[in-house]
This record gives sequence, structure tokens and C-alpha cells, in this order.
Amino acid sequence: MQFYMLSSNFLNCKEMQKLDLEHRLEGRGAITFIFEYLVDCTNGLGSFISVPSLARSIGKNKKFLLDIINNYGLFCSPKDTDIFYSPYLRTTIGLSEHPSEEEINDCANGWKTLKKESHKTMKKTQNSLKKNQKS
Repeated sequence: MQFYMLSSNFLNCKEMQKLDLEHRLEGRGAITFIFEYLVDCTNGLGSFISVPSLARSIGKNKKFLLDIINNYGLFCSPKDTDIFYSPYLRTTIGLSEHPSEEEINDCANGWKTLKKESHKTMKKTQNSLKKNQKS
């Protein structure tokens, strides 16, 4: 279990005020939920691939979460990656504000490995289904 702290400075910053104006408590709830997800990710680096399932978990659509991640300045995403993170959260959990190239590459390579394993598993399942259908 990891802990993170939301300071009053963060909760009252201009980015959060803008979020509050446009999304009220739903926005703050989404921020909390995204933070919970990021705390469990390696080095606080999340993947945009997870956004649809995160959105379903809180009963919102993907567009709502992407709006919060991309349009309020509370999260960053390195160019040409599917990674996003919160500089505030990273410092709260004892990491540097922005990830190093090595951290980004490690995460990206880890997700590629998971995708390959998932693809192999799916292929095996499809082959098993085909065999069962023939018999």
C-alpha cells in the first residue's frame, strides 16, 4: 500500500481551480482516482492504454478522463509515448518531478513485453477455440 498527500497548495492551485469550475467534485474525484492508479504504477508512470478501463471503473467515459489528464496542466506526457504522470504526485512519493529517459524507456519496454505476452495468450486461446470447434 502506498500513500500520497494532497496539500492545500495543490488543491488550491490555479489548475485545480479551473478543474473545479468545469467539473466540480467529479473532477476532484477523478484526480483522486487517477492518483490511486498512478501510485500503483512503476515510478508513477501510467499508460493511456489503461484510461478506458479506469473510466469504466468510475462510471465515466474515456473522453472525460482524457480531458482531465490532457487539459488542466496537472499531468504530463512525454512526446511520442503513451505514458502520463503527475509531477506533483511523483514528488509526493519521493521521486523526481519528471522521469528520466531511462525510466520512460523501462516503462515503455515493459508494456511492449506485456502486449506481446497478451497477444501470445490470445493466439493460444483462439487456436484452442478453433480445435474445439472442429471436434
